[in-house]
Amino acid sequence: MFHDSLVSGEILGLVNRDAEVIDVGKPADTSADAGRINSLLVSAAAKNEVVIRLKGGDPLIFGRAGRRIEALRNASADFEIVPALTAALGAAAAAGIPLTDRRRCVAKS
Repeated sequence: MFHDSLVSGEILGLVNRDAEVIDVGKPADTSADAGRINSLLVSAAAKNEVVIRLKGGDPLIFGRAGRRIEALRNASADFEIVPALTAALGAAAAAGIPLTDRRRCVAKS
């Protein structure tokens, strides 16, 4: 299981104790080594391992999902993206603010 620096210790504590846990996070002030992370993912997938790339946030908004998807597709690796709750949705929920209101979002014919 590969994780970034935004994944909390509480979440990491839920990972199966038999899993290999690899921190691929980096400080915010450094450039990403996307190629290295892609290579690690592809290499693990090539060994027919179940590979998890755990992100602290929605990978399709805050991450480099496009690069990961391309690398995995080029390696003919099977993968699935499990969407997360984005910060925008989480903030609205925490504040008790609905993002839609049926009284105001009714289609008129």
